Amino acid sequence: MGSIAGKVEAAPSGDGTRNRNSRLIRAHFRLFPVAVLAILFLSLGLDYCFQVLRVASVLRFRQSKSRTIAAYDRLFNHAVLIQTTSIPGTIAPVNVVVYTPSGVPNPAPIILVHGFATDGNRDPYLNDVAKRLAPMGFLVVVPTIPGESAFKMQTSDLVVIRNTIRWVAKKTGQEVSVLGVSFGAGLVVPAAADPSVIQDVKLIICLSGFNDLESIGRYFIHDPVFDPRGMPYVGNTPGPLLITAPYLDELVDKNDLPDMRLLVNRFFQNGAQPLPPDDPVLSRMSPRKREEYKQLESVQSPEMQERFRRLLSRHKAEFDSLSPSSVLRNLKTPIYILQGASDPVFPSGEGEWMREELKHSPDAHVLITPWISHVFVGAPASRLDHWRTMQFCTSMLSKAAIRKFISQPVVGGRSGDRF
Repeated sequence: MGSIAGKVEAAPSGDGTRNRNSRLIRAHFRLFPVAVLAILFLSLGLDYCFQVLRVASVLRFRQSKSRTIAAYDRLFNHAVLIQTTSIPGTIAPVNVVVYTPSGVPNPAPIILVHGFATDGNRDPYLNDVAKRLAPMGFLVVVPTIPGESAFKMQTSDLVVIRNTIRWVAKKTGQEVSVLGVSFGAGLVVPAAADPSVIQDVKLIICLSGFNDLESIGRYFIHDPVFDPRGMPYVGNTPGPLLITAPYLDELVDKNDLPDMRLLVNRFFQNGAQPLPPDDPVLSRMSPRKREEYKQLESVQSPEMQERFRRLLSRHKAEFDSLSPSSVLRNLKTPIYILQGASDPVFPSGEGEWMREELKHSPDAHVLITPWISHVFVGAPASRLDHWRTMQFCTSMLSKAAIRKFISQPVVGGRSGDRF
């Protein structure tokens, strides 16, 4: 038999075990920063996706909240005080609705400006957005814009918007974000860019707005209008009454004016849609007046087209003063423009012209998306277009949430105090 000792393997030495453990520890230490970075990037990615979905619910890009966002809102959203009041105005007091989040020190202020809406600052869409923004920590102010409430484009509305900017900036001691929709999106640009208030404006946001009101008027009467690439505006225009109704006395005989005003009022009561033949007011008019109104609404005859062309030329200076095109080239204030690729009111060419006007601006952002028709989402679009739109709005509201102080606020440092 051989020696037992010769068959037994030598036990590993203590030094070998220590070396192996040391190598394992060094390997773990090398992997630790990688693991931490991976967890950090994953957390940031999930947080960003969460913020995008939350913004989508705020702007009603998603009709219902996910369970996760709804649970988060219940846990972390702020109670909101809603007040209706009037503020001093240059022409007349301005009626506003103020949404104030409780428990938020110096909430970032944002003004929401409606377009053509008979409800004024009670417009359901903007108030729904306000009710979603305020619990996130924004102080939201919704003014009534008198001309827009009466389906009129008038320069006095610029004064109302400036009055609101000045009042909110003074009350909060902060620069203000201003968001406009539809016709209101066009008005907020020249209003906010005015030298008397520009220092109080932090951010301008335009949702489904216009660039040049005279060009839109010519598009509405079927004149050829082109985007910066020379492509013609296309679509079924809503007709020129949207912007020319206040000048009806320049378009019709004075003897026909009372009846034409009745019919134009019916047009707006019908949501600015063509009146049906059996409309109770239209049906009792004489055949001649029915035809005259039809031409005002649709502008099919060369004679009516020429009347509208002369009107647009006479009021060019007024239309220019209401248009973003009058100020965009020199605008330095950050601006976000969101336009529908197939907008039935303002063609995407208006967004392209704004992009062109702003090409030298250091902080201008323009997105033309197929997902939006006019203000609301719902048009056919890819998931990538959905994501781009939500990401654009996330960036927009993140910038609006940054506080930029210009003075001590008139109201106390806590929100929830009455305005």
